[in-house]
Amino acid sequence: GQLFTSVESYLFWLCTFVFVVPTSLGWVMGTNGEVKHKSALLHAIAGLGAGAASTLTLQPLDVIKTRLQVQDGLHSGTRPHYTGTINAMTTIIRQEGWRGLYQGLSSSMLASGIGWAVYMWAYNMTKEKLAAQGLEAHDPRSQMISAMNAGLLTLFASNPLFVIKTRMTLQMRPPPSSHLHGRAAATVGASLAHVPTEHYYTSVYDAFKKITRNESIAGLYRGLVP
Repeated sequence: GQLFTSVESYLFWLCTFVFVVPTSLGWVMGTNGEVKHKSALLHAIAGLGAGAASTLTLQPLDVIKTRLQVQDGLHSGTRPHYTGTINAMTTIIRQEGWRGLYQGLSSSMLASGIGWAVYMWAYNMTKEKLAAQGLEAHDPRSQMISAMNAGLLTLFASNPLFVIKTRMTLQMRPPPSSHLHGRAAATVGASLAHVPTEHYYTSVYDAFKKITRNESIAGLYRGLVP
């Protein structure tokens, strides 16, 4: 049950993502289906815009997906226990307010926007270089090499931002007022009290500073290999 709870949220997020990103790219690069200019820089700008647009649209689902994925099935009392996507959404709104669904928005926009910008730039730059050497842009070999090169570069460039994004997304936002009572108030209070000051991040810069100070630069590249 725990596995399929997170899968449900992930599939919902993925279906929306597959729709939003191509749509956003179309708005940025032209609605006629053709790229206006064949420059890698324009592709990077399009990727940046698509990444930012998709994040603004999907952040609530991403918050829910991330929190469901880290649930271990144990009711520790320091974090709320969600039984599904709808339950997670209503619980977050009740305990943290509507802004809780946008926890970590700034880091998510940076991570997604920069990640897509780097990928689109590297992919099209590689294809241009290969075309100059005689390998056609529509050749499967060109597409595969370009995708591999862009993927690796994006991974190294954006992993620190995704580490910060994930940690900030998992942080519970304090409720907008003291209207919580009983179990809900105890759960939020326990979660916030459970996090040491050095591991509570108030901004992307604050997260970057604390992670590098406490874990060195290697902390920003946790999970790089998988």
